[in-house]
Amino acid sequence: MLRERTDVFARLLSFIFERLWILGEILNDGRMASVVPVFIKDQKFSLENYSSVSLTSVTAKILKLNLELFSARDVMEPGVRVLHLKENIASLARLLASTSHGGFPVVCRPKPDHAEVFQGTIKRLELCMLLENEHIFEPETNDESFSSSPPLSYKKITVEKLPNLSRLTMLLNRYTTDPRYQQLFINLEPYINTSAMSVQAHFSLQHTYIIFRTLGLRHLTVVDPQNRVVGVITRKDLMPFPLEERLRLQLAPQSADAELQLTELSVYLW
Repeated sequence: MLRERTDVFARLLSFIFERLWILGEILNDGRMASVVPVFIKDQKFSLENYSSVSLTSVTAKILKLNLELFSARDVMEPGVRVLHLKENIASLARLLASTSHGGFPVVCRPKPDHAEVFQGTIKRLELCMLLENEHIFEPETNDESFSSSPPLSYKKITVEKLPNLSRLTMLLNRYTTDPRYQQLFINLEPYINTSAMSVQAHFSLQHTYIIFRTLGLRHLTVVDPQNRVVGVITRKDLMPFPLEERLRLQLAPQSADAELQLTELSVYLW
């Protein structure tokens, strides 16, 4: 019971300081974006003695991680599922049925002998709305061009939520099981957001955070110097607890004094 109360207390403090940090960031026009408040896991500081722990002694262990010491690759999710300008209906349906990602990077090959490079992004909701319009599906062609139906209007594919989830579930099941849809494709080019932001893997994490917050992004694609997709950063990757854990793994050496070295290298007392 005591341990549970301690965990609740620690999480409450973290929540409070996270909100104060965000408020401070807004008031200071982003100047606080270089630091993240976190609880340090210090063996010398035990919350098991909850009755004797004061608010001051707890907040003394609140630290700030300097984001200038890190890059976008340190927090990105690798192994990204990417889409192409021309996507097979059955494959697209399987992707949506098996993942919960809110958006996907779209890649293309500028030349036949060129690597696939980042072209833009497309939201999950937009893909779902496209799949509800079977008349825009087309058979496979020998090139990347599509010849027939005009694209759907922006208003038709831009929704806040799915109008009929049960219908979509039924459609995804049909597209993945009916062999006919293995031979049908959809042209995503008219629907992708070609203005989507991207950063290179070595880009400063501090500036990555500022861009993410300032533009209100949900996803940020990470690319290599050749503009090939290597990862994605989402909102949850920049929340204090997941961010601190990810950065701790990046810096902590495999040694007994890892915590001490990490503290000396990456944090300072608030």
